[in-house]
Amino acid sequence: MKRFEIYLDDQLIGHTAFENGDAAMGVAFGRFLPTSAYRRDMITEDSVIVVMLGDTTIRSTGGAYIEDYFEEMGEIEVAILGVDCPPYNALFPEHEAAYEAGFRN
Repeated sequence: MKRFEIYLDDQLIGHTAFENGDAAMGVAFGRFLPTSAYRRDMITEDSVIVVMLGDTTIRSTGGAYIEDYFEEMGEIEVAILGVDCPPYNALFPEHEAAYEAGFRN
């Protein structure tokens, strides 16, 4: 699985594999694995979260979001909405295959 980097203000704050997704919507989400630089209070409504895969910035129409439920449920999730560049199916072929398999069943 690919390992995506999550940045806030040019600072690496975590990683994810975007284990889940909705290919039709161009949405990917997964477990957020924070670095020591991450603090729950650093994310605000105005935060711009950047997703990278190596040297490639993953562009999306809806942005990326972190949902921190660690204190309540012991987990933190990150989502990216409307992935458009690189193409969704190039980044997440397993999500695309699962989506297509759903129509065959």
